Amino acid sequence: MNVTTTYEQNVDESYRGLKAGMRSRRRLWWTCCTVVLIGGIGEIALGQTLFGAAAVTFGVLFSLQFTLRAKRSIAKAQVRAPGPMEVDFTEDKAVFRKPGSTSEVAWLRFAKLAETSEFFLLYLTKRMVVPVPKRAFKPAEAAEVSAFLSAMPNYTG
Repeated sequence: MNVTTTYEQNVDESYRGLKAGMRSRRRLWWTCCTVVLIGGIGEIALGQTLFGAAAVTFGVLFSLQFTLRAKRSIAKAQVRAPGPMEVDFTEDKAVFRKPGSTSEVAWLRFAKLAETSEFFLLYLTKRMVVPVPKRAFKPAEAAEVSAFLSAMPNYTG
C-alpha cells in the first residue's frame, strides 16, 4: 500500500474527529459532571446551599470548559501550524506532513487503529488520537486503507 493525500483541516471537522476518537473518555467526563450536578441540586434541596451551589457551578462550568476549551485548542494549533496536511500511508508507517513539520509513526507503534464512517482514527496513546478524514481519499484509496488497517493486529474496528 502506498496512498498519499492532502487535505485542509478545519476546526469543526478536527473537533468531530477527536470526539469520535475519545467517545468513551468523553462519556466518563459527562457522567462525572452529571453526578456532581445532580448531587449539587440534591444538596441545595437538603439545605446545604453553599456546597450545593458550588457543586452545581462546578458541574456546569466543567462540562462547558472541556467542550469549549477543546475547540479553542484546536483552533490555536491550526493557527500555529497553518497549511494543508499531507498524509502518506505505506506498508511500514504513516507519515504526516505540514509546512515545517513531519512525523513518522510505524503502524505497530500505534496503540490502536479504528475507523468511523467519517474518519480513520490513529491512536498514538490511549488519550491521543489523530483523526484522518476519509473525505481526503478517493473511494478506492479509502477502501484500500480500510482493508489495510483492518488487517493490523492493533485494529479495533
